[in-house]
Amino acid sequence: MDRRIVATLSVLLLVFVTGCMDVTMDIKVKKDGSGVLTQRVFMGGGMPGMMANMNDGGEASLYNIDDLKAAAEKIGEGVTFAGVVDITNKKGAKGFRASYNFPDITALNLQSSDESGMGQMMEGMVFEFEGGETARLTINMPGNSEDGGGASGRSSGEAGGDSDQDGDAMQMGAEMMAGMQQMFDGMRFWLRVRVDGAIVETNAQYVNKRKTGVTLMKMDIGEMVK
Repeated sequence: MDRRIVATLSVLLLVFVTGCMDVTMDIKVKKDGSGVLTQRVFMGGGMPGMMANMNDGGEASLYNIDDLKAAAEKIGEGVTFAGVVDITNKKGAKGFRASYNFPDITALNLQSSDESGMGQMMEGMVFEFEGGETARLTINMPGNSEDGGGASGRSSGEAGGDSDQDGDAMQMGAEMMAGMQQMFDGMRFWLRVRVDGAIVETNAQYVNKRKTGVTLMKMDIGEMVK
C-alpha cells in the first residue's frame, strides 16, 4: 500500500482523537541557513468546550507550555523555543501559534518534531543548504511508495445475495460516510517554506505569487473524505 495512504489514515485517526482542525507549519529560511519554524494549530469541533468541561468550566489552555519547550530539542540541534501566543481564526476557532529559532535548516527533523499528525507524512524529508551570493536550498521529499508502483485489477466472485441485507449495508455505509464528512469537515494540513529574499530559480510546482516561498504539502482532509 502507498506509504502516504497509510500516513493519511494515521493522521485521520489522530485528528479524531485530538480534535485538531487546522495545522500549518511555516519554515522561513534566512540567507545563512538559519531561520524560524512556526506551527499554527486550530482546534476544531467542540474540543475547546470539552477541555473547559474537564477543567470544571474554567479557562483551559489548548497547549502545554512545557511540552512546547521540550519539542525544541526534537526539532533539531541548537533549536530554541521562541514563544507561543493564543490565536483565533476568521471562523472563530481558537488555537495557538508556537515559534522556534533554528541555526541550521539542515539539522531540522520535522518527522519527530511534529505531534499533530503531520510528522508521519514528513518521514524522510531532508534539507540541504549551500550559502553564497545566491544561496541554494534543496528539499528532498519522501518517496510516494515503497515499491515505486501499484497494481489494480478486478476479482470475480459469486453474484447475488440477500437484497434486504445489501440495502441495509448500503444505508449503513451512507450514514457512516455522512458522519465522517461532518467529523472531518474543515480539517487541513499545510506545510510551507519561505526564504528571506526572492526565489530566482526553482523546480517546485507550487510557488507563491511573490516568489518568496513554496508549498510542499497541502491536504484538505474534509475534501479527501468527500
